[in-house]
Amino acid sequence: MDAKDLPLGRLATFLNQIAVFKPDLANLNELMAFSVTTGCLHVLISNGIGVWQRLPGLHRGRSLVALSHVGWIMVIAAVYSIGLTQFLKHPELTPLLLYTIGLGLLMVLLFNHDTPWTLKGF
Repeated sequence: MDAKDLPLGRLATFLNQIAVFKPDLANLNELMAFSVTTGCLHVLISNGIGVWQRLPGLHRGRSLVALSHVGWIMVIAAVYSIGLTQFLKHPELTPLLLYTIGLGLLMVLLFNHDTPWTLKGF
């Protein structure tokens, strides 16, 4: 009996046939780039869903938490872009991206809670 005849072997063969991207496991740089890109896309999509879910509150002026998710999108995209600019040897965009990170983190800080700002706890 061959390994391809076993159920797990058939599944592996099927997955190998439908794979869109097959990273070279021997090339560590390619594998790391694939992993970081996948992670960034995952976080960007999840924050995009957060914006989408909180849009009704933003339109009615009740909640600004959607802007916090927009801030996280700005931060993750800018950090990923800084990594690309360093990798591709084009550092001239770095100052703009650093301002984008600062603005994104400020949005996260200001709009992360539904409750109004008070000095009661200080």
